[in-house]
Parts: sequence; C-alpha cells; structure tokens
Amino acid sequence: MALAVNHTLEYCRFTDDTAGKSYICMKERLAYVVKQAKIAKHTVHETMLGQALIGKQYEPLFSFFEERVADKCFSVIASDHVTSETGTGIVHCAPGFGEEDY
Repeated sequence: MALAVNHTLEYCRFTDDTAGKSYICMKERLAYVVKQAKIAKHTVHETMLGQALIGKQYEPLFSFFEERVADKCFSVIASDHVTSETGTGIVHCAPGFGEEDY
C-alpha cells in the first residue's frame, strides 16, 4: 500500500534504452538492478535524495484497493529501515505482513 525510501540516501531515475521504460532505484544499487533485470543499456537522467520522492504517488502493479488512492495509499513514504545493502533501495509495504509494514 506504500513504497518506502530512505530520505537521506541518493536515488536515480534511469531508462532501459532497449525497452524505453523508466525506473527509479537507489543510486548505490543501480549496478545490481541493471544486472538483475538484464538491462543491456541504460541512461541515468537524474539523481535526487530520497526526500524528493516522499509524497509522490505511484501506479500499483495490481488493481486491488485502487479506491484507496484518496486515502493516500500508493504513495512514497520515508523509512529509516531502508538501506543500501540489498534490493533496489525501495521497499514495498503492505500492512499485515510485518511491523514496519503496519
């Protein structure tokens, strides 16, 4: 129901040049993300602190709970538990699946 980022760390918006799709991930995790997604060529368009992402809304992968957008669901929140050690640097939160999620 939300995406969590670390407000003090740097993120980047990049494009998969082959597919033409744009993504955001933690800058420090970019090499990992590109490798895992098997992106042959990419272009970084901008970098920003996670703070700049706070409050932005995103399109959910599934249509479940779409009516909750008015309740500020599907928006980016800050969380100190997001680190640069694993994954993309963006954590999906779904209440009911753990203390941080709730």
